[in-house]
Amino acid sequence: MFGANFTNQNITELHALWDSVVTSFDRDVIPPFTKEDWVFMSESASSIMRENPLSSFTEEELRAPVEEWVKESYGLATKFVYRMGIEENGIPSEEYVREGTKIAWRQIAKGGFRLARLLERILTQ
Repeated sequence: MFGANFTNQNITELHALWDSVVTSFDRDVIPPFTKEDWVFMSESASSIMRENPLSSFTEEELRAPVEEWVKESYGLATKFVYRMGIEENGIPSEEYVREGTKIAWRQIAKGGFRLARLLERILTQ
């Protein structure tokens, strides 16, 4: 179980920490969406894209096949998520949360750009 920094957000395990995008988001957004939900999602997406613009990705990253996405995610999990100073029943360090947030935001942006590329390809065939 994590300490007070995380339990006040009902985050008590590593999986939940990452599901919360490493504590970037303090609430879930569940349909049907309210006006406040739409504002929250729009502001969140803008922040993520500002930190990770399309120009920060290579064409190779964006056009990678799905199998590469899986390998990439596995690599992040084994090199960072489960290795960087995380101990069972311990509290993640500020550095872990900071770096984890950067990784999570970058992956979200990359996923959005990949989805856009895929839809463009499908819709222009």
